[in-house]
Amino acid sequence: MASTPTLWNFNPEPESSIITSKNNVEFNTTDKKSIGELSDFAVKKVINTQEGTIEKTPVNDNDIANKKYVDDTASGGGAATLTQDEYTGADCSGSNGEANRTLDIGVTSALVFINTSFYHLGTNYTIADTTVTFLAAMWDESPITICYI
Repeated sequence: MASTPTLWNFNPEPESSIITSKNNVEFNTTDKKSIGELSDFAVKKVINTQEGTIEKTPVNDNDIANKKYVDDTASGGGAATLTQDEYTGADCSGSNGEANRTLDIGVTSALVFINTSFYHLGTNYTIADTTVTFLAAMWDESPITICYI
């Protein structure tokens, strides 16, 4: 028969206080403070702070973040906007249907889609400075979508 863990209180409470139990924690009804954990496998995470304003910028995994820090980090304080530019093969240098046609896109890093298909950097195109070189044949009517941050 399994025994129930017993909490021994060596500092008796005044006679006016009553000890009650809720969810494996005993409470002193006089000041509503916990006087012990009844579970043999209690998981406890301690966060050392006091009631009041948290002024510190969090740097460790268990630091508490204040509202201003969370708002600044989650919104406009670092959020990037994806830009999408549209071209056609006719905007490229070279002749219709040729390989190695180039297009100046104005950025040095981008995702490229031709006819809604994703092109792979190094396999289907290269970027040098702000110029994209398409390694396969490029047709004038082909829609080109350039996405960048």
